[in-house]
Amino acid sequence: MPICTTCTAAVPFLYTVYDSKSNLRLHQCEKCHSFADPYVEHDSFILLLDLILLKRDVFRHLLYNRGTNPRKYVDGVEVNVERPTSQQRERNRWKNVFRFGGPLIFVDAFIRWSHLHPSFSTVSAPLTDAAVIALLKTVAGVLIETITFHSGVICACWAVQSLLDRLPFTRHDKPSAIRQEFRFSLIPLTLFYSSLTKLFLLFLLTIWRPSTEPTRSSGSLAARLGWQQLSDEDVDREWVVRNVLGGMSAGFGLRVILDSHPIFTTLIIAAGWVVKTAASRGPPSSSFCTMSNTDTQLPPRFADLKREIASANPNFEQNLTRAWGELLVELEKATSDIAAQGSSYIPQVHFADLDKLTAEQIADIKRKGTVVIRDVVDDDKARGWKTSLEEFVKANPQVEGWPETGAKQFFQLYWTKAQIEARAHPNMLKSIAWLNNLYHTNGSSPPEGVDLSTPLAYADRFRIRNPGGVWDRHPPHVDGGSIERWEDEKLRVCFADILSGAWRNHDPYALEPRLEARTSLYNRPNQSSVFRTFQGWLAISKTGPHQGTLKVFPSLILSNAYIIMRPFFRPIVPLGSPDILAAKNWVFDLSSSEFPGIFTRAGDRGFHGPRPSDELHPHLLLNQTMTSIPDVNPGDTVFWHCDVVHAVEEEHTGAEDSAVMYIPAVPLTPVNASYIEKQRASFAAGIPPPDYPVATTGVDFVGLATEADIVESEGRRAMGLPIALGA
Repeated sequence: MPICTTCTAAVPFLYTVYDSKSNLRLHQCEKCHSFADPYVEHDSFILLLDLILLKRDVFRHLLYNRGTNPRKYVDGVEVNVERPTSQQRERNRWKNVFRFGGPLIFVDAFIRWSHLHPSFSTVSAPLTDAAVIALLKTVAGVLIETITFHSGVICACWAVQSLLDRLPFTRHDKPSAIRQEFRFSLIPLTLFYSSLTKLFLLFLLTIWRPSTEPTRSSGSLAARLGWQQLSDEDVDREWVVRNVLGGMSAGFGLRVILDSHPIFTTLIIAAGWVVKTAASRGPPSSSFCTMSNTDTQLPPRFADLKREIASANPNFEQNLTRAWGELLVELEKATSDIAAQGSSYIPQVHFADLDKLTAEQIADIKRKGTVVIRDVVDDDKARGWKTSLEEFVKANPQVEGWPETGAKQFFQLYWTKAQIEARAHPNMLKSIAWLNNLYHTNGSSPPEGVDLSTPLAYADRFRIRNPGGVWDRHPPHVDGGSIERWEDEKLRVCFADILSGAWRNHDPYALEPRLEARTSLYNRPNQSSVFRTFQGWLAISKTGPHQGTLKVFPSLILSNAYIIMRPFFRPIVPLGSPDILAAKNWVFDLSSSEFPGIFTRAGDRGFHGPRPSDELHPHLLLNQTMTSIPDVNPGDTVFWHCDVVHAVEEEHTGAEDSAVMYIPAVPLTPVNASYIEKQRASFAAGIPPPDYPVATTGVDFVGLATEADIVESEGRRAMGLPIALGA
């Protein structure tokens, strides 16, 4: 039965037709004395406009009255008009869900695609295979989001309605017409109708993209702070429209069909948003979490960042284009050498020889950015630590890690006795100090508060990887800063020679630019906020090629130069073309917001990467040049420069497990010392360190280490603990 769009009272009919369709009279509601539904006289444009403006009556017209047959008179005699049954109306509504939802999903996907791929979506851009694939992927993503969001809202509506029907103070003897006419088909239809407001505003953002920001040094403080917030990814304009305003309009629509308090509709929308976010994000994040459900395109403001970098470097296009051509020539030579030599290309030294290495050996380590240091710890000691870790996990089955089901192989543990002892071992600390001193300062003395010979203990986790299975959770990537490599002005200084075109002068071991650089602008979990000269691990079992070990691209300057320059060039042939490596097929381009290899994950703050790939970084030939670390024994260590492209082998075809403890090289600097102080508090509380997501608290664990387990003064100093008297 139709309803009055003003008071929602049930009415027998909406209008009466006399002899011809043009001769009609609107029915007057007996309860409120208004016309029952004035929209029967309005055309589709008015309906669309009022939907965008979120007018309540148009929702009631479309949801409850659309398709209702009128009362009809012919020659003054009422004609019996067949009225659709409740089942027929329900079928028609579901047909409208698909008829209306399909185009809206495509429009939403197209708007997202145009935002994320501005170089694809310009009028003059050719419709390439890459553009079509990107659009299809976006459509698939929007479809999945829509299904999960609608499913969450429908389930939440059912729960709320069931609750309200059971509560004595919300139960009514005579439900309203809205409540009587409620059907679950109304929910997706309402959500689609209400999404028009969001899509209209997103369309406006598509055709209006501010090319420059207002001067932040002028204007009121409130205006500057407001713009700064709206310029951050966490509060991006599109995100606000899509999630905040979109949620508000959806909540308004639900209030039309749910005769309930706004608090309930807000909770329902929140439930749908949580389900959608959980579905798109996947399992809880860790540094080994899957890198699927990602978006490799960035907001339009990053095109402005490119232009800002270009304007800061004189003759930027000319110099960078020349440098790009030079770099591609050098990469062709280097990748051939790396692929030919395999694991033997990685430098290997003994701990006892660290102070006796020749200048040529040290230069080789610095150029390749990776080194295996053998016999840092006795084999038996390292094996004992592995046994201790296995016993700890057995005694604490609630330990979090990956995979979430079955036998865990990567463990979210930081404060076991084995880990504490390994970080504080004198040989580990000496190795770290030696690595730290591969960096250099400009002056004769280091900056205040900096001591490269004083190592600090940065808490990380461990893995005991079983043979078999496939790990696709760590493809080639670089840690120690994502988009920050370009966005943070101080971190960008580390790559100033590359951006000026003098990439051969790039010095990845210059200390000063690293000290104040911010590698974590967005406070994303698992993003290191300290300066690690080298990342590293200590082997506590045998491991090697094809046994789930580390892989690196062992040419530090070349990979840095390529990754930093890559966002400023685009191919003019398809990415899969056999001619993709030719320099003539790449052109300088500042129009796109893309930073290839930088991506976002649904539900995460900030950005991930750089994650080089064969598709986006073809000249690195990663499928040939990602080189496995040679065979190592328990007590050997592997270290790689903080800028080195590295990965984890997908397959472990060995017979035994592959176990390592992650222990990076961290020097004493003011920023690092501040972090160690906060980390010390986490150690005392038995909780994850500040750089990692909150997990199970240590009070549930049996056998965690305490300060008393760190005896040597060097180890206590590395942990930020007071030195015992007499030490």
